[in-house]
Amino acid sequence: ESIYMLNIATKVGPLLRDPHNAKGKVFFARGERDEAAQEFKKAIELDPQNGWALSYLDIIDSQKGERKRASAERRAALVSNPDDAWSHMEDAFIYRQFGVPDAAREQLQFAVKLDQNFSEAYNLLGCVFRSEGSLEKSTAAFQRASVLEPENREYSIDLADSYFRTGNFRAADNLYLKVSKLK
Repeated sequence: ESIYMLNIATKVGPLLRDPHNAKGKVFFARGERDEAAQEFKKAIELDPQNGWALSYLDIIDSQKGERKRASAERRAALVSNPDDAWSHMEDAFIYRQFGVPDAAREQLQFAVKLDQNFSEAYNLLGCVFRSEGSLEKSTAAFQRASVLEPENREYSIDLADSYFRTGNFRAADNLYLKVSKLK
């Protein structure tokens, strides 16, 4: 049913990229990679800097064993706006979601290099490091995110968890107590 509604949306707004992005995501979730790729390519025709569509195409091509080509296309698209930290963060989120942690880490490190106050990117970088077993690096990334946004519950919980995993139980307890008082 969602595809039916999205078909209507692409007909009503044929020059809009978002309905094509949405259709591509639905097809992707259903495992219909070829159909997803077609929709993402339509979205890119409408917006060549469409980070979500380019990243999904990268993942689709990676799953077909064509990652080198896909990554080259993605990097070429980023050249037109290489200083957009959010684009790199969006890429990282997608790469992480679909099990490409090395690409996620690379994009996040670039994002925080571009914007040293990008708390969301630091927190996601901490998650990537944690999943790789790099607890010291994850703790440092979570600390940076928490310093930038001390009232953010998610960041505080991630940092507390990181302290707990590294044996710093007192710091973990203090943060959990702080979190319980946050709204």
